[in-house]
Amino acid sequence: MPKAAWFLGAYLTDPGFRAYRMQALRELLEKTEVDGVWMDYLHWHAPFEDPYPIFVKTRFNNSCLQAFEAWSGLKVKGRTAPQQSQWIFMHAARQWEDWRVSVLVDWAREIRQLVKELRRKALVGNYEVAWKDKDLGGVRRRWMGLDFNALLPYVDVFSPVIYYGRSGKTPEYGKEYVEYFGAHYPIQTEPGKYPRLWLIAQAHNEPRISPAEFGRVLAFGLGAKSTGVMMFTIGSVAADQGKIAAVKKVYWKKVGN
Repeated sequence: MPKAAWFLGAYLTDPGFRAYRMQALRELLEKTEVDGVWMDYLHWHAPFEDPYPIFVKTRFNNSCLQAFEAWSGLKVKGRTAPQQSQWIFMHAARQWEDWRVSVLVDWAREIRQLVKELRRKALVGNYEVAWKDKDLGGVRRRWMGLDFNALLPYVDVFSPVIYYGRSGKTPEYGKEYVEYFGAHYPIQTEPGKYPRLWLIAQAHNEPRISPAEFGRVLAFGLGAKSTGVMMFTIGSVAADQGKIAAVKKVYWKKVGN
């Protein structure tokens, strides 16, 4: 298995990990009057930020296999992980993909339930990969388990991250994706109606992002049906006077100053 360029994700089926994260969320909500909670990269791992992502089929540990069998009613055959994964992809590939979607949806369901229980007016958002439904053969759903239609009941704000510099795209991809997302999903723009679309623009220098490029992506992030835009990271903006000026220009224009 090739070494990941950045990080690897956790096992979403591990009950101890899930209980730990939900308890941390509960404690945050009880102590802090937040306006919203964003699910940071709720997906099965893939290095989507890279220009040439490495896709390796993983997650054939006991908790995943047991959860898949319980969900699907199938009995996975084989004694080793390679044998079991081969059986799945030969006999139940679609079910495996659908199950992975269901795991993410159930996380989102519980997170939303907890947020609305303790902070009724707080929004639930999702940081996510800015890939279209059919990109790379539908890999966003088939590999990462991200089905935006399935997440609609649990997400108030979709926040795709435009890693245009790191992933080798042009700033204009921000405009393209905002228009695409608004045309394919029921994004709302009227006050009090959801879900919303708030883009996230890459600001950190990996590679170097000029203030002019950054400003263009911010402006694109307020196009079409998008009603908000933010940056990643705010520290990268604070360290660059040109990027601070770009943020002021876009935000002041939005509020009419």
